[in-house]
Amino acid sequence: MRVVLLFLILLSANSVALPKALNCASDHFAPYVLELDGEIRGINIDLVKRAAAMLGIEMNFVLVPWKRLELDLEQKEFDCVVAYFRTREREAYMHFTQVPIQFTSYNLFVSQGRLKPGWSLEQLHGWRIAYHRGFLIPSQLTGLGAKGKIYLVPVQNDEQAMGMLHKGRIDALITNKAVGEHILRHNDWPGIEAVSPALSFTPAFLVFARTDELAPLVARFDEALFRLLYDGSYLEIKQRYQPD
Repeated sequence: MRVVLLFLILLSANSVALPKALNCASDHFAPYVLELDGEIRGINIDLVKRAAAMLGIEMNFVLVPWKRLELDLEQKEFDCVVAYFRTREREAYMHFTQVPIQFTSYNLFVSQGRLKPGWSLEQLHGWRIAYHRGFLIPSQLTGLGAKGKIYLVPVQNDEQAMGMLHKGRIDALITNKAVGEHILRHNDWPGIEAVSPALSFTPAFLVFARTDELAPLVARFDEALFRLLYDGSYLEIKQRYQPD
C-alpha cells in the first residue's frame, strides 16, 4: 500500500505543469552565494539554477538581508530561498526539499592561540561573539547569551564581523567554516583561525513558500538535485568556488 501511495504521489507531482520561471532570493554568503561581475553566483546558486534548468525553469535571484528575508518568504514575496535550516516553526510557512544543498560546520573564529585544544565553553564567558544577523546559531551560544555569560553581537554580514575580529573589537565570530575561510583567503587579515571542534553540523535546504501551487516543485527539485549530487556535478560546481 505504501509503495502504491508513493507511486501515486510521484505520478501526481510529475503531471503538474511547471512554472516557466521562479523568483528566488538569498543573502551574500560566499562561497555559497556571492556577486561576481554583477551577477549572483556561488555554489548554492549555480547548483539550484542547474537543477531548475533540468526542469525547464528559469531562476531569477535577488539578494535580500537575511533578517528580512524570512519574513518576506512568510509573506510570499518570493517563490523560494537558498538556503534554510529545517525547524518546526519554519515548516509552518516553508516547503522544505529533502536533498540538502549545503552542510554547515559552525566554528568559532578567533585570534590564533586564543583557544587551545580541549577548550571549553566556560572559557568564552565575558566574550563578545559576532554572528550574521538573522542566522540560527548553535544552541550552546544562544544559551550562554540568554544567561548573560557572553555577549552576542549581530552584524550585517560575516566579512564585517571578521574585520571587527581583526581589529580586536570582538573576541570571536561564529560562522560557517567554509564562509570564514573564504573571507580570510580574500582579505589581508593574518592571525585568525577557526577552532575545533565545530559547535554544530547542520544541513541546509532549498525552500519554497508554502503555497499549494509551489508544493509539487519539492519532489521535482529533489529528483534533480539528487542527480546533480550523484553524477559529480555538485563537486564540479564546488571546486569552482572552493578549490582544494
